[in-house]
Amino acid sequence: MAAISRAERRNLGLFFLIAFAWSWLFLLPRILVTAGWFTLPGWLSFFLSTIAAFGPFVAAFALTYWNEGQEGISSLWRRGWECRFQKKWLAPTLLLPPVVAVLSVLLVMLAGENINWKLAPPLLTLFPVFMLIFFTSAFPQEFGWRGYVLDRFQLRWSALVSSLILGAIWGLWQLPMHFVAGTTQHAVPIWEFVAQTIVVTVAYTWLYNNTGGSILVAMLFHAMNGFTAAVIPLWTSDIGRWIHLAILLLVVGAIVLIWGPKTLVRKTKAPANLSDAETP
Repeated sequence: MAAISRAERRNLGLFFLIAFAWSWLFLLPRILVTAGWFTLPGWLSFFLSTIAAFGPFVAAFALTYWNEGQEGISSLWRRGWECRFQKKWLAPTLLLPPVVAVLSVLLVMLAGENINWKLAPPLLTLFPVFMLIFFTSAFPQEFGWRGYVLDRFQLRWSALVSSLILGAIWGLWQLPMHFVAGTTQHAVPIWEFVAQTIVVTVAYTWLYNNTGGSILVAMLFHAMNGFTAAVIPLWTSDIGRWIHLAILLLVVGAIVLIWGPKTLVRKTKAPANLSDAETP
């Protein structure tokens, strides 16, 4: 692996500082509401959570502008909507989360446990729910985690190690959400949530590297994970979360075994950017 420059290490440090400070600052009022200090109208709570999710986005574009100017941020933005990747990768991007969830549900049912289906959204709202998750969670985060950080991590470490480190940081970034009532994180022990985030981050890297660094694929996979969690609320069952994590571990283990831990790509070298990706 190539060594990462001192300037890039500094930029990564600044990225995490900006992303964490921005997100945690905007989530602080919701934490205080949960603690009973004061109340906020529902629309304001939603607005604060949405703005908080833009921490990685703000960090990525601010540092890109600082180092590369307008041309750099234009390039990063275009990468977010680039479709020049093999479309066969849309299958695991869109199907892996629901397939793992459905298998988990079947095992939960065999174990005689229950899932709180009342928390699932009504059928007619499924498309709006997906779009809401895409634009308020996937879109603001993936320009940062995958579009900015992952490329730089992989200059220093293998794809697997980069994923494990990024997954741990990403999981800790969401720490304030565990103290905000009404969120999925609030219902899940912190260590369980971080463990799940670390495991699924390997799948993100696998998809990202095999599509030539497609931020769009990362956004779609992120949205499908969030959408699946909303439609199939496995997180409401203790055993459901364990089973889901176990299946994810098996899937990710197979990915690492078949594609290799170095790049998670069946090539000697992973494509550095979208211009190196194979066109359909």
